[in-house]
Formats: sequence, C-alpha cells, structure tokens
Amino acid sequence: MEWIAWHQNLGFTDFFIADNESDDGTLELLIRLRDRGVIRLHQEPRRERAQVHAYNTMLRRWGKEIDRIAFLDADEFLVSSHGLDAIEQLEQLLAPPDVGAVGINWRSFGSSGLEKRTDGLVIERFERCGPDDHPSCRHIKTYAKCAAIDVQRIHRANLLPGYRYLNTAGQEIQFTKPGASEAVRDGELCMNIGSSELRVHHYAVKSLQEFIEKKQKRGDAMSGPERERGMDYFSMLDLNGQTCRSASTHAEATRRLADKIRQKLNNSVSPLARLRRILRG
Repeated sequence: MEWIAWHQNLGFTDFFIADNESDDGTLELLIRLRDRGVIRLHQEPRRERAQVHAYNTMLRRWGKEIDRIAFLDADEFLVSSHGLDAIEQLEQLLAPPDVGAVGINWRSFGSSGLEKRTDGLVIERFERCGPDDHPSCRHIKTYAKCAAIDVQRIHRANLLPGYRYLNTAGQEIQFTKPGASEAVRDGELCMNIGSSELRVHHYAVKSLQEFIEKKQKRGDAMSGPERERGMDYFSMLDLNGQTCRSASTHAEATRRLADKIRQKLNNSVSPLARLRRILRG
C-alpha cells in the first residue's frame, strides 16, 4: 500500500505490477487491488531474467495506453528533495523531442541499525543512507517516453534511433561498456551520476530480520530463483553513514492515502461475494 500511495501522491495514475510467483500473501493482495481497479496485474513465472521478461511483456501489453512510464521495483521510491514535484522535474527533462528517457540514480538506504522489523512505513523507518557518490548510485532506474523504447532492461532502456538518454542534471548519460560483472556486462551502470535533488530511494535490505526472512531466500529476478543473496549482499548495501529525510517528511500524507486504499479494499464487495448475494436474493 505504501509504495502505491507514495507514487499516487507524486501524481502517477496507472500502476502496472508484476508478481514473480510470490508466496507470502502478496499475490492475493495484488489480485484484490486489481479487482478494485487500483492496479493492472501481470503474473510472471520464476525463471532467469524474469524481471526483463516482465517489463517488456507489460510494455507491449499496456504501453500504447500511456505516454510515459517509470520502471521501479517495490523497494524503490522516486523522491525529490523539493517535495512531491518529481514528475514535473522529469517532464522538463523529457520536453525536447529527441530526449527519450531520463535515468534517475539510486540513493541506497541501509538498515538504520535495525535488527528486527518495526512498525511504521518504510520511508520513515529507514532514514540512513550512503553518500550520493557511492558506487551503488551509478545504478539508474528509467522514466521514459513509451514510444522511444525498443527494449527495456532492468535499469536502462535500449532507445530507438534518434533518441537521447539524459541524467537528472540534464547531461547525456555515459553508460559503462560491457564488462565482467552482471550490471557492467549489460552496460547498465552510468559513469556520470546526476543531480542529488532527484533520486530513486532504494531500500534494498531494510532490517536484518526482513532481509533474512524475505530477500535472502527469495532468489534473484535476473539470475533465477536458485540464486540466494548472502550476507555479503546485506553488508555491501547496509549503508548508514548519512541521514536523508526527503521521503520521511511526507510520511503522514503517504499514510493517509495508504489508509484510503486499504479502506477501499475493505469496503468493496468482491465479485464472488456479489454473486452469492444475487443468488441468495
């Protein structure tokens, strides 16, 4: 609810969500959200490169219904340090007809020293992050014109000829050349990190308990369900050297909207229940 509420507050209106054979109750919730018209749902089997398959399947299926699209994971929040005007900033960058996409760099958040899960929103529980020039910040997520995309990868898009790719400072992105590591191999990392005022907050690990119970054994959306993330992954992204409250400042507004979405689910009658009432009536 929090992720949807946050991005609704930014001004996003259409949500296309892929489920990768979750088994923790997430799919059941997503089905309820789909049935109430809050999201569109795609169910992607667990396999290698599942994330890329899902992105491109959804783009082919729904991309003609919209002009712009942001590719974000459930642990990624688009955040502007100026408030809730992230879309306006991105639209200014996309305004030139030859600009096809904007790459928004990560800001990587650690566990904030939390070993156990605590109550509250993600954006208010985790305010500690790494520096804006940390190597992880060379990862981007993409906001693009749908008509400009040829193929979408995890972080960047392959744009059609004639389109440019900018970072949030308005510079043309210089991507890494193919190399040995997984991200570098596909040329996914950028060499010139954009503005710190507009970032994708990446809550990759959360608390130690949440990492162990949910993320560690879940597998990898690119390499497949057999690949577990070890404690080296947690240590690498448990970045807590700085404090950033660009998102937590808006926690109360996010909570209010999340409660409205939750109330909509609770007050709505499912199609099956409606049919039962008709048959009884």
